Amino acid sequence: MSSSGHADRMAQEPLGPLNHVAVVVESTAEALALYRDRLGLRVVDSEVIEDQYVRLTQIDLGACELQLVEPLADHPDRAAMLAGGERLHHLCFNVGDLASATALLQERGVAARDKEPRSGPRGRIAVFMDPLTTRDILIELTASGPDRGAERDGG
Repeated sequence: MSSSGHADRMAQEPLGPLNHVAVVVESTAEALALYRDRLGLRVVDSEVIEDQYVRLTQIDLGACELQLVEPLADHPDRAAMLAGGERLHHLCFNVGDLASATALLQERGVAARDKEPRSGPRGRIAVFMDPLTTRDILIELTASGPDRGAERDGG
């Protein structure tokens, strides 16, 4: 799709392309032994998001990324997040304007779980939608953060 076609679609619908699929992991180092070392996938970056108590590691899958979500020892929901083992955590979609996309989804009956945008990797911002309104699938919306120019979408 051309860049103008992509922009037109994002103006008409709240969700853009899939940004990443996230899996919760107990240990990033142990998970990388599989994804990077055995499967040969390239790590894009890894960073601790201090205010979220998580390490987020992005792995290149081509059209989108795999995000490893490691809740750190001081994460208040670490035990609950890992109770089901390592598994799918959420789907994340790019949006052009986070506030507009969230408002439009709310008009359509998809409620936001976050009242305010949260910080994300690489200076991006994000909002999680309430899984009670998304058939129990956690969905994240991500956009460039304040003062960030157009870059490869990656939240």
